[in-house]
Amino acid sequence: MVCLFVSLWTSAQNFLPSHSFIRQKVAEGFFTQKSNASIPDDGFCITSLEAKSWLYIDETLLPSDGRMPWFSELVPLIPAHPLYPVTCNYLTTSVASTPNADFTSCGTYIYAPGFDPAYLYGSSRTLIDPSNVYWIGDPRNCSMGQYYPGYVSEGPLNRCGISYNTPNNDGSWKYITITIGASEDKIYYIGVGGTGDFRVFLDQQLVVRTDLQSAYYENYKNWHIIPVNLTAGTHTFKVGSQDYGQQQVLGFEVYDNREDEIMAASGVYMLNVLYSTKNGRGSVGWCR
Repeated sequence: MVCLFVSLWTSAQNFLPSHSFIRQKVAEGFFTQKSNASIPDDGFCITSLEAKSWLYIDETLLPSDGRMPWFSELVPLIPAHPLYPVTCNYLTTSVASTPNADFTSCGTYIYAPGFDPAYLYGSSRTLIDPSNVYWIGDPRNCSMGQYYPGYVSEGPLNRCGISYNTPNNDGSWKYITITIGASEDKIYYIGVGGTGDFRVFLDQQLVVRTDLQSAYYENYKNWHIIPVNLTAGTHTFKVGSQDYGQQQVLGFEVYDNREDEIMAASGVYMLNVLYSTKNGRGSVGWCR
């Protein structure tokens, strides 16, 4: 089948990608091509068998009814190639080490189990009470197109965000790797936000990605708390931010708390934080 409509529908995610389109996404670093795989440069649609043979993807998300996969069903695994070296620094602006009044200005959402990993912002979620200033930044800046330079409260992204500067501006992904220990089998929660699109992997399986959605402002105007199932033992998170050639900010935390405890928390002393990117501030080469 020739994919004649790909160029018309690349802004949507439910289209049938062609071989040529997949080659383009490999060149951009979106997919990692398997060694010895050869992807033809033509307009034919990629099949599930071809996708499994050519790309490092989450095969569990491919269609099981024999049809060709939508682009949204081709979810990349953690890239197998070496990552660009990145140096993480303190979260600062060019003029002062002050919080960004835009960050988390619309508050914090906590998501229910069963959320859509590829379309997070359309999933079932609850806004934590905006009067709880621990989980919100300056609410005056929630609306697009207005910015008050002062701030009412910091919010999660200002508290734990790390930043990096790179000259690439090539859309490549920069990752940090975090290893934690879970004491028992249960649901834990992760908190994440950033100035650019982000992806989170757990033990090499996708947890969430935002680069398929157009609501980029939710990446930094909201903090996102997401449930993850962990078994007792050691687990590895890999958290990525997309490089747009300017200072990027990324925040990530892991909470060993119930949903109601998180929603009621008004300070870090009320949380059991297993990890925070705040711990990596100032570490040279930390984001490799």
